[in-house]
Amino acid sequence: MVRFTSVEGVTTGFSAAVHGPTPKPDPQTKTGGIRESRADGTALWEMATVNVKAVVP
Repeated sequence: MVRFTSVEGVTTGFSAAVHGPTPKPDPQTKTGGIRESRADGTALWEMATVNVKAVVP
C-alpha cells in the first residue's frame, strides 16, 4: 500500500489486491482506499517516494 495522507482520521492510499478480488466495503465505514492492478501498484510504488506529489484525476 502507498499511503498519501490522513484527513479527519481517514487514511487515503492506494493498494493492489494480492489474492483475488476484495470484499465489498462497509458503506458505514469511511475509507480512502483506492484499489489498483498489481502492475499499477508496482509502478506507483516505484515513483511514490516520500514527499512526491501525486495527482489523481
